[in-house]
Amino acid sequence: MSSKSHPRVFISHASEDKDRFVLEFAKRLRANGVDAWVDQWEINPGDSLIDKIFEQGISEADAFIIVLSANSIQKHWVREELNAASIKRIEKNTKVIPIIIDKDLEVPEVLKTTVWETIENVNNYDNSFKKILASIYGVYDKPDLGSKPVYAVERIEVKGLSIIDSAVFKALGDEVFKTNEEFVEQSILEKIANQFGISQEDMIDSLEILASEFLLEQTKIIGCQLPMIKLSSNGVLKYAEHFIANFPTIYHDIISLIMNGDLAYAQNYASKLKCNKVLASALIEYFDSQGFVMTHNTLSHGMGIFDVTASGKRFFRQYLENN
Repeated sequence: MSSKSHPRVFISHASEDKDRFVLEFAKRLRANGVDAWVDQWEINPGDSLIDKIFEQGISEADAFIIVLSANSIQKHWVREELNAASIKRIEKNTKVIPIIIDKDLEVPEVLKTTVWETIENVNNYDNSFKKILASIYGVYDKPDLGSKPVYAVERIEVKGLSIIDSAVFKALGDEVFKTNEEFVEQSILEKIANQFGISQEDMIDSLEILASEFLLEQTKIIGCQLPMIKLSSNGVLKYAEHFIANFPTIYHDIISLIMNGDLAYAQNYASKLKCNKVLASALIEYFDSQGFVMTHNTLSHGMGIFDVTASGKRFFRQYLENN
C-alpha cells in the first residue's frame, strides 16, 4: 500500500455499468478516503487515452479494481487494462480486487487465483463494500492479540517436558513445598489452570503426562473431573533439582548425617537441614529404591532409616570423597 494518506484505486469497467454500479460505488470509495480513479472524472477532451489510463491511472494506482459483468468481459479495453494491471502486480505488488456483479460469469484465467468479491444486488451491498474497503486499506478482520499466557512469559523449562507441562509441574511443586504436604487438592489444580489460562481438559492431559513420567500419582475422585494429586518422590527430587537452589547442599548433608550414624526419620533430617519434610522423605525413599538403606514407615513419624547397606556405604563414601 502506498504511503500516501489517500490510497489511489483504478476502477476498470464497461461503460454500460457506469450508471448501474460504478459511479455510485466510486463515490462511496471517495467518501471513505479512497482516491477512486474513473475515466469519466479523469479524462477530458484532447487527452491521450493511453497516457491517462496506463501512465496515470494504472501505473499510479495502489489497487486495481476490475468490475466483472456480462458487459465488461466482452470489452477489449477492459482486457487490455487487466493485462497491464497483472504485469504491474507482478512487478510492484499492486493489489488486484475483482468484483463480480452478474451471476454465472466465467472468471478470466488471469484472475482465477485471486480472491474476488461477488455482489448479488448492486443496490444493496454494504457488507461487500466493507470487505472491499478493508482490503484496499490492508485491514484484516481478526481478533486483537492478547497477552501471552503466564507459562509462556515465564518460560519455565524442565528437561523432557513441554513448556506447559513444565509450568504445571513447577506450580504443583511450589504448592507442595509451600504447604510441606505431598498432596495437592482439586481446588489448587483449578487455581493453577486459571492462573495459566488453560482449559480443564488441557490440565487433565498435562497431569496424565506428568504421571506417565512418574513425577506424580493421581487419585480419581468420583464425581470430580480433576483428581487428587500426590507428587511422587521422583517428582519431588526433580522439582528440587530444577528449582531449589541449595538442593546439592541438602543432598550432601543428609548423606553426611547418614554416614555419621545419624539414622532418623524424615522430619528429624528436615529439622536439622532446615529443609522441607517432603524433600527429606523423597531422599530417603530414593536411597531405599537404590538399595542403599533399609527403611521403616510409621503413621506417627513417617519414613525413617534404620540401617545402611554395604552398597549404600560404598556409594555414600565415594560421593563424599568426590564432593
